[in-house]
Amino acid sequence: MNESYAEAGVRVKPPFQSVFLKVLLIVLLVFLLLLAILSGNQLLVPLVALVAVLAVYVWPRLSYVEYEYIFCDGQFDFDRITGQAKRKNMLRVDMEDVEVIVSPERREEFDNKSISNVKNYSKGMSNAFMMIASTESSQMKVYFNPSEKMIECMYNKAPSKVKK
Repeated sequence: MNESYAEAGVRVKPPFQSVFLKVLLIVLLVFLLLLAILSGNQLLVPLVALVAVLAVYVWPRLSYVEYEYIFCDGQFDFDRITGQAKRKNMLRVDMEDVEVIVSPERREEFDNKSISNVKNYSKGMSNAFMMIASTESSQMKVYFNPSEKMIECMYNKAPSKVKK
């Protein structure tokens, strides 16, 4: 049995809008807290509590995003993990459906600009591998950051499709 298995995970840097909203939420929390203390208004206390719950409990769960790639015997699974707890399978691709997997250095040689279906599961487009795969009706590009072991497993499975 010649089974190959590799996995890799990357944490996605939160976008600027996410960081800005988090800072804005904290400023709002401090402002409402000061307003509630200085005015003595008991009606603001539930609002302060709600904003505090959003800032401390809900926001970190929504802003933490990680992608995990699993390559098992010719099949790719791309999963998104949010809040370090919730996992969702985003895409499954068989190696038979893959046309080419290209390293970042050789991406321009194989990049087909006419493919409009683009999936980005990487931590940055500049250093991501590109996979071109065929689906039932069209082609798609998938950007991801595999580990060295995953690259070797892919190359061992289909050396003509992996361009290092």
